[in-house]
Amino acid sequence: MLKKSIRVWIVLLTIFVIIVLIIGKSKKNLVTSCGLAEATTWDKLAALDIPVANLENVILGDNGKWDVYQTLVEMNQQDDIISAIKEIPFVVVASAMDQLEHNSVTIGQKILIENVLQGDSEQVGKTVMFYQYSPFRIESGKISCESNDMFLKPGRKYLLFLKPSDLNRIWKKIYIIQTLYFSHFLL
Repeated sequence: MLKKSIRVWIVLLTIFVIIVLIIGKSKKNLVTSCGLAEATTWDKLAALDIPVANLENVILGDNGKWDVYQTLVEMNQQDDIISAIKEIPFVVVASAMDQLEHNSVTIGQKILIENVLQGDSEQVGKTVMFYQYSPFRIESGKISCESNDMFLKPGRKYLLFLKPSDLNRIWKKIYIIQTLYFSHFLL
């Protein structure tokens, strides 16, 4: 038979656990989903109809009519750009696939590596995920986007500047975008 003091503690702990569960359940109902976590494909993301908050930051995925390289040469020394590119660990030609993954501060997209220009050539023909900082801002359950310059349209080929991530070395190889003056080019 348990002592009276132990029985009292068991009852008090049980009441405490029940109160914590009730509070947790009520607070869970206060959190609303904006739908971003469920947007695992390009079409699902586009269906959210996310407004772009700052149109000045938008660089179309096709790079519009902006001559990126010429602008960079005018702004910087060409040798500086070339030496910076030489330092990027993984430069690839890849096809964007229709698989997205959004976390709180990053967005990932699956790509098929078709050619490795610099780095681990064993990755040719493999599909990998690459991540970059997400441009989404969520306020009061509403999504807005700072820019859409980093979304890759499925089926198109891109030149990507990546670096291996140290976060998942054991589980699987993933990459993060190497930000230089640009993150990618549509080919």
